[in-house]
Amino acid sequence: MVSNIQIWMITLLNIVTNVVKTSDWWLNSGATIHVCNNKAWFKTYKELKKSKEVLIGNHNSANVLGKWTIELYFTYGQILCLLNVFHVPKIRKNLVFVSLLSKKGFKILLDSDKVIVTMSGMFVGKGYSYDGMFKFSINEIKCYFCLYHWIYFSSLAC
Repeated sequence: MVSNIQIWMITLLNIVTNVVKTSDWWLNSGATIHVCNNKAWFKTYKELKKSKEVLIGNHNSANVLGKWTIELYFTYGQILCLLNVFHVPKIRKNLVFVSLLSKKGFKILLDSDKVIVTMSGMFVGKGYSYDGMFKFSINEIKCYFCLYHWIYFSSLAC
C-alpha cells in the first residue's frame, strides 16, 4: 500500500538521455511542475533535505536536487518569475507547466505555430513551435541573486 507519497510527473518522452542539455525553455501541458536542469539559473535556491524524484514520460525517474525561483527575461523586456521550480539535472529540456501559469491568471494563446502569453491584457512573452513543442523566446536567464525585489509577475507566476 502506498500512502503519503508525492509524485510529480513530466510527460515529455526521452528526456533522460545523453543528448546535450538545452538552455531553452519549453511550454508543457503534460507536466505537473516547472523543471530546470541548471542550478546556476536559480535566483534563489534551496537544496532538498529529503530525496525526491520526478516520473518522466518514458517511465524513468530522475532525482530532484533542489527547488525555488527562476527569472525568465523575454525578448521584449518582460520578466516572468517562476516559483517552486524543481532542479532536475538529468532532464534535457527546461519546462514551464502551462496549467500553473493558467491558474495564476496568465492567458496562453496558441496560434499559427506560435504561443503568446499575456496577463490582464498585457503582453508577457512569446514563443514558437519547434520539434513538436513550443519554445519560449528568452533573452537571458539571470544567474545571480538580484539586489532588487520588485518584479511585476513575481507573485503571479506560480
